[in-house]
Amino acid sequence: MKFPYREMYRQMRIYPSYLWYLFGVFLSGLGDLSAKVALIWYLATSTPQPLVHLSILMMGMGAVFPAMLTVGGYWVDRYGYLIVARRAVIAQILLWTGFVALWMVFKMSRLTFGGDWVVGILVGDAALAPLLRPVDSALTQNVILSGHRESANALRGMQYELTYLLAPLLGGLLAAQHALLIALGFNTLSFIVLEWVFFRMSTDCDSRTFQKTIKRVDVKSSLHEFAASVLSGARLLWGFKSLAGLVFLGFWWNMWILGPVEVLFPLLAHGLKGSAVSYGGFLMANSLGFLGKLLFWARKHVPRPWGWRYAGVLILDGVVYTTLGLVHSVGIAWFLVAAGGFITAPTDIWGSTLRQELIHSEYQGRVSALAGLVGFTGAPLGTVWVLLAINTFHWTIPLCFLIFGCILTAGALVISLLPVMRTA
Repeated sequence: MKFPYREMYRQMRIYPSYLWYLFGVFLSGLGDLSAKVALIWYLATSTPQPLVHLSILMMGMGAVFPAMLTVGGYWVDRYGYLIVARRAVIAQILLWTGFVALWMVFKMSRLTFGGDWVVGILVGDAALAPLLRPVDSALTQNVILSGHRESANALRGMQYELTYLLAPLLGGLLAAQHALLIALGFNTLSFIVLEWVFFRMSTDCDSRTFQKTIKRVDVKSSLHEFAASVLSGARLLWGFKSLAGLVFLGFWWNMWILGPVEVLFPLLAHGLKGSAVSYGGFLMANSLGFLGKLLFWARKHVPRPWGWRYAGVLILDGVVYTTLGLVHSVGIAWFLVAAGGFITAPTDIWGSTLRQELIHSEYQGRVSALAGLVGFTGAPLGTVWVLLAINTFHWTIPLCFLIFGCILTAGALVISLLPVMRTA
């Protein structure tokens, strides 16, 4: 079979700084996600109220993540993406170094490490991680020529899913061996490598092109400027109805799939008598399907419009997760999750490429952040539905998958019929 992305990689070889960036993001993502998997498994199995802790965690992460996306977009447009990237990564290094020290103190004192501490560190991580998302969009737009951006976004998608393929396995193995300290230490070192990559880029690139001068401003004027930035981004996003349609589809998927599975996957693995590796397998299976689609989907270019195709993908994904509620085997569940990843693989590429083509570079950070804000707001809402379904209505975990999958399919079907979906 012809490998469709070989030519894509040849195109990217003329951008060495971008390849270094992908390497740094891959390594830090590997460390961050493996630590997250290990810590979430600790919450699910070693705390007295796992559902409460997991729900609070996901709602907290879901609340701070989109809010900080908006702040990050404003900062990227104001200060330049390399300055924002370096400061965000340094903050991550300090955060995780402090947590490693705290973990060691508890263990040496033979004290039980409470779930509240784990929730706190992961919410703190979720407040810093989104600052790098608008950095990614702005960096790609500035470094990569227009004709190569779809290839760059595809390569970035492959890197992202490769991270999600390997990190859950690594995190699950470390959690199964009770080697949480190793996971935390590796995560800290991975952010140090990413800081070195951004430092390298800042010295190689023309600062007039890639960075902006930081000026001291009073807090009041800065808040006014931030509000104006958000409003201008909202007007631009709403002005491109086709782009707004894709953003709303992302919101719909996050509310009925992404938010719920963050809570349901560890509980499902534990309920099926699985290990930490079983939980990591759910995350790994999704990325395996995604990578399989990107690597072996023999296509040169998917013609537009992408909107109705995006909606069609979510319809199929809803069917997959509805079926997941009917199975009782970890292996079959892994297969279905992988099928979901295979189906939804093109959606991020379509959304990122359309946004980079429609939005001027001056507004790229704020629009990307606002799109993320709208989209990721669905995740904490999905967590609320899970908490209500299990605690109030006493639904089982399989029933949650069954109902949420049906809702996703029905909603995406209605959205696909809107005329704007034919123009994206």
